[in-house]
Amino acid sequence: MITVNDIAAERKFLVSYAIHLGASRADAEDVAQNALINAFLNIDNYNGAVDGPRAWLSVILRNAYFDFCRRAKAREKRHEGYRLIANLVSPCAGENSCEVDRVIGAVQRLSPGQRDAFSQQALGAEYHEVAESLGVRIGTVKSRISRAREALQA
Repeated sequence: MITVNDIAAERKFLVSYAIHLGASRADAEDVAQNALINAFLNIDNYNGAVDGPRAWLSVILRNAYFDFCRRAKAREKRHEGYRLIANLVSPCAGENSCEVDRVIGAVQRLSPGQRDAFSQQALGAEYHEVAESLGVRIGTVKSRISRAREALQA
């Protein structure tokens, strides 16, 4: 039987392992923290089938690291979309400039969930890709995009 103290004692190992996987020191601390939380929440599921608690924690940390990387990639994709929109707006002048400013303002007024889903889909992401990057179901993505379109048409 594994105890909470057994898990907590592996913190330094988990941070080192996260760094080995490619995380910076600060990110490794965050990933290790998430892995420890997941381990604490699932301590009752540990059945000793793997080679000891360190191996079990290594699997949890590796999965936490991959989740961290996916979230970082999604954040970068969103920021890239915002940069593309900003580059489209800045050189405009005349009548079209007012229209582009109006559209950008309307997109910025969307809720964060709607804005993220709409922006990713507008940049060519498929529904399942948006759902994965945001960590929600496809139905939620479709709903957010639909509501964003309605808000932008109003």
